[in-house]
Amino acid sequence: MHQGQESTEKYRIVVESIGHASPASAAAVAKGLGISAAEVIRCLYRAPAVLVDAIEHHIALQLVNLLSSIGYQVKLEQQSSPLPACSELFEMAVYLTDANQFINASRKLAEFIGTSEQEAGKLLLTPPGTVLGSVSQATVLAFKTQMEGTVDVIYQPQQQGLFSLFLGDCPAVVTQRLHHDLQTRGIRTINQHGLIATDIPHDQLLEIWQRHRANAQLRIVNQAFLRYDLTLTDPRDQRSGLALNQTQKQLITRLTDIPDDFLDTVLSATPVALLESVPHADMIDCLQQFNEANIAIQADLITFQMLQLNIIKAPMLKRVNELLASFDIPPVNGPLPQHIATPLPEIQARVIQNAMDQLGIVSELNR
Repeated sequence: MHQGQESTEKYRIVVESIGHASPASAAAVAKGLGISAAEVIRCLYRAPAVLVDAIEHHIALQLVNLLSSIGYQVKLEQQSSPLPACSELFEMAVYLTDANQFINASRKLAEFIGTSEQEAGKLLLTPPGTVLGSVSQATVLAFKTQMEGTVDVIYQPQQQGLFSLFLGDCPAVVTQRLHHDLQTRGIRTINQHGLIATDIPHDQLLEIWQRHRANAQLRIVNQAFLRYDLTLTDPRDQRSGLALNQTQKQLITRLTDIPDDFLDTVLSATPVALLESVPHADMIDCLQQFNEANIAIQADLITFQMLQLNIIKAPMLKRVNELLASFDIPPVNGPLPQHIATPLPEIQARVIQNAMDQLGIVSELNR
């Protein structure tokens, strides 16, 4: 009786994490299992999830060994076992804090999402750097391990957090309709275009998106993915008008890592950026501490900031244009100095300037 029960028992394979495998392997796995590649990828990104169910034990063991050899983290369960709980889903964005890591980060990202390094590089250079959505905690951890040392990874639960709305140039009637819909829902607008509203919860966002999804100029961004520069605008105490005292200076040093012996030089150069490319959550914390200490700090959103790249001097113009071509930017003509005809997103401008530095090309960035 016991042996008969064992022979009829069915099993399932549960993917616990994508591990160090590439989604590019999903096509081969899908073909072997007789399911779509999209279904395999969905299972991988939302792990723990059931990949195969109701199969014989010896077949299940073979599949476990095969999937493990590819790099997936899987386990074998009896079909009668409780199903894995539905995972909370996250959105992920990356930011290249060190431009020197661009090539390495592009390679690692390409390996993880199963695309070319060129396409991965474009994702890295497209603000706000959203690379994956609707993924589980297991995928977040696997991704952070894969990208370690190359980018800053920010992740946020899909149904939580606050969102900001950005609006590009569009017909006046479209702009008016959107602003009217926001205001009738109690959402305060702060500008006609650009950043038009902030701190919008997810439940309010869904209704707005359903009504205006056809507007290609409307961009919805999780605020956790936004970046800021924090600029000291006045070297004096905002309450007394006197020079900053030692306690205030120590706070600046602690939050910015500016050396004590260099701080007075920095203070004399106001307005001056004390912190650059700060994530939204850290920006809120820093602003609060600076404000409580009566230190005049301004937070400038840089995520969608456009910068002008000026090329001052280069060993050969040919090198300049070869580099620009690698980023799909038209060549410059004539003697230097020259500026790129079209302003570039902040992250792309920094990466290109860093590449120019490596080639001995002198350049500068201007707002």
